[in-house]
Amino acid sequence: MLLQYFGNTFGPGTALILFSRLGNDWTLEECSVVMRAGQVVAIPALILLWFMNDDFCESDDNEDTEISTYQLLSDDSDTEENMRNDEVDEEENDNEALLDTNDEEHENSALCCIPMHRVVPVMVASADIMAGLVAGMSIRYFPIFFLDNLKLSPAQVQVVFMCSMLSMAIMGRLAQWIGKKLGRLQVTICCKWTGAFLLMTMVAAYKNGANALCVCVLFILRTCIMNSPGALTRSVLMDHVPKEERAKWSALESVNMFSWSGSAALGGFLVDSEGILFNFTFTSVLQLFATIPLILVFKRVKSEN
Repeated sequence: MLLQYFGNTFGPGTALILFSRLGNDWTLEECSVVMRAGQVVAIPALILLWFMNDDFCESDDNEDTEISTYQLLSDDSDTEENMRNDEVDEEENDNEALLDTNDEEHENSALCCIPMHRVVPVMVASADIMAGLVAGMSIRYFPIFFLDNLKLSPAQVQVVFMCSMLSMAIMGRLAQWIGKKLGRLQVTICCKWTGAFLLMTMVAAYKNGANALCVCVLFILRTCIMNSPGALTRSVLMDHVPKEERAKWSALESVNMFSWSGSAALGGFLVDSEGILFNFTFTSVLQLFATIPLILVFKRVKSEN
């Protein structure tokens, strides 16, 4: 996750250099050159993705190697028996983490007939999808806000985005550390609420005549805090689904990316009808409601340790 955040700074950094050399103006020619450069830079990454293969996953190979090496070094039959018992105990512990009791989970259900052992992953995934939909309503319109309202130059906008990405890397690491102390979902909700209130504060500061620097600082704080707990919710989701189903649940991230385009259209409707500031305020309110599924499963989430 940290590498992803640091990698995301490469785009604004490249755009900053290009805009500075081209004239630092919001012209169609300059923007088109930067966009074409971005497409070219993305080609090597796409080529690398083509060669990715699950067969090269290290986790399974490491487990097999550890077991085989242990068996070669263990000549005593009692040791082999203990190892088998340990494996059985580990499987039982994993099953207990996913299924509290076999009888209750098949008989009981919660929240619209969701099986008890599915409540946590469904709620966490629902919260992520809702947050993605809400984020898509406003994220595409921040550059327009910087251009039309704050009158920032292209280079200044790229600096703001670079600072946001670097801050997200730092806050993401800090959120993981605090999550081990206070709880992953607790930290996630605190970050989401703080980010939503910072967005409201940014809108209020602009309306009250705050300078562009103050508004940009609030935007950077809002962005890094709001997005910092992404690794926490993902770890909660992976801890509460069987290993063979983790790929399916991870695929929900693609739904979030797709939903951004649809919700951006709704955000555009709000911008046209009510204004860009109303869109930001409405988005911040929805971000608060998007945390409700996480609140419902506070007590069901096991500790990361």
